[in-house]
Amino acid sequence: MASNRDQADLLAAAGFAEVEEADFTGEFLETALRWLRFSRELEPALRASLGDDVADQQLADRTEMVTAIEEGLLKRSLLVAAARPRK
Repeated sequence: MASNRDQADLLAAAGFAEVEEADFTGEFLETALRWLRFSRELEPALRASLGDDVADQQLADRTEMVTAIEEGLLKRSLLVAAARPRK
């Protein structure tokens, strides 16, 4: 989803209260880096089982993901909110 408003604001606008956000972008980057590293280490086996086209696409996708996280374009958060009581 694309929006010029952050997700906490969108939840509040949708009627949720007590919106809390926990940023897990650092952990997400660590996971994405490991995923990319092991994909590269296991590349011959992945190519053998998935084929060159799929392996190439996965490596490209994972590389783009890491780049986007490092550039601040992609993040991961956990949002918790309470429903407002109905009137």
